[in-house]
Amino acid sequence: MKYYLFRLAGWIMPLLPDRLGYWLFTRIGDLIYWLHRRAREAVLDNLRHVLGSTTSEQVLRDAACGVFRNQAKNYFDLFRIPRLTAAQIERLVRIEGWEHLEEGLARGKGVIFVSAHFGNFDVVMQVVAFRHIPTMLVMEHIQPERLFDYVRQLRADKGIEVVPVKGAARAVVRALHDGKIVGLALDWAVTEGVVMPFFGAPARVPDAYAELARHTGASVIVGFITRGPDDTFQVRIEPPFTAPKTADRQQDVRDTITRVLSIAEPYIRAHPEQWVMFHRIWNR
Repeated sequence: MKYYLFRLAGWIMPLLPDRLGYWLFTRIGDLIYWLHRRAREAVLDNLRHVLGSTTSEQVLRDAACGVFRNQAKNYFDLFRIPRLTAAQIERLVRIEGWEHLEEGLARGKGVIFVSAHFGNFDVVMQVVAFRHIPTMLVMEHIQPERLFDYVRQLRADKGIEVVPVKGAARAVVRALHDGKIVGLALDWAVTEGVVMPFFGAPARVPDAYAELARHTGASVIVGFITRGPDDTFQVRIEPPFTAPKTADRQQDVRDTITRVLSIAEPYIRAHPEQWVMFHRIWNR
């Protein structure tokens, strides 16, 4: 049923005017916020860590509702990717720090572009496709299989290579050796991950990007995408750095993760309603 709903939305949504589509999906976000208790409680728990224990329950709930609204808008954007032209996407996306991406690529060892589930990665990543920069996005392997294939098709419409996270290691290493950009998440450990301080408390976070950076020598770049009130996107790309490589592999990985999380925290704290994370990061 989920697959057929996605296919129906993929057929209808590109036909809607943007203003109507965003209004409709905002209402869908409100509905899911009230109906999906488990996801709502996970979002609220995450936001309590981000905003602090002294934050009022009303502020937390307003931010959590914003998370559901923004994620619903992200789906509307995903469905309309096939009809967006290069000129339209360039108008939708403003990038600050593009020179940092060019600097990382110029080293010739590939770029690991790390971000949280924040803003809308699907639309913004099309910019690099239009600018003819080979890019690979590692995607959670959702079920059923044909739904995964359909979502991958939407994300890859403009030329981005999308691979499932399971079994992606060889493809990712090869892509970095070829000087490509590889997009990975910093906030949701699909595999075992590692426990690290995040917003002042132990959280299980991914470590794959840090292991890859140490192994390949690729540049690590942290970037964040913020949706504006007019549903355009502001991208901020941080300067590149390389992972340390000493005799202590575990400490090298932890140092890289610590650096990445320290960059990420201010972005998430400034716009908690855009952190579209529906899994508990801090597991009691």
